Amino acid sequence: MLKSNNFNSIIDDLSAFSQADTFEALRPTTLELDEAGSSDQITSIQSPTNNNLNSLNNNNNEKNNAEKSQPSTDPTDEASSPSTSSLAALQLTAGFMQLYSPPLAKARTQLKELIGKQNKIYIDLSAEKFKLDNGEVAKLQDMMTDVKEYREKLLKIKKQMQNIYQRSKVLKKRALNIQSCKEKELQKKLQKQQHEESLIAKQQQQQQQQQQHHEEPQ
Repeated sequence: MLKSNNFNSIIDDLSAFSQADTFEALRPTTLELDEAGSSDQITSIQSPTNNNLNSLNNNNNEKNNAEKSQPSTDPTDEASSPSTSSLAALQLTAGFMQLYSPPLAKARTQLKELIGKQNKIYIDLSAEKFKLDNGEVAKLQDMMTDVKEYREKLLKIKKQMQNIYQRSKVLKKRALNIQSCKEKELQKKLQKQQHEESLIAKQQQQQQQQQQHHEEPQ
């Protein structure tokens, strides 16, 4: 629980920190963030303010411990302690915001610049990727048209081969028919020739027999 004299000491410390000279002493002289080292510089901004705040908290803790060791006899202090603690919290919050708001605002602007540059780089890379994608799409479209043409040519060749196969099949059938007809004609000729030869042989035999009959009575 914070006492009244402790609260007055806290207010005095905060008023000392709220002066312009102390702020100028706490602020760093140069805060130039680049894209590679923004986080290191932000930590360098926060380090002196953290040290001052820690020293303030240590002083307050020592005062609190000293006052806790002494017995309290004033009942009004115990009654007003919740309101004083809330006011102290508000004062501490205000002092904290006053300490950290200027460097954080500057860091915020520099981070916005970094984000803007990053977005610009992203847009440029996206544009290049879009160009490359368009080039690849054009190549794919050309390949698809070539594939379509080759497919049509293959279908034509396949159709021509089927026609040639059908024609060759018909020609083969005709050749077989012609061959069978020639074989039949040749067989008929052979049969006719054999028949004629057999008739000639019979006639010769008959003539020989007749000659023999004529020669016997003499």
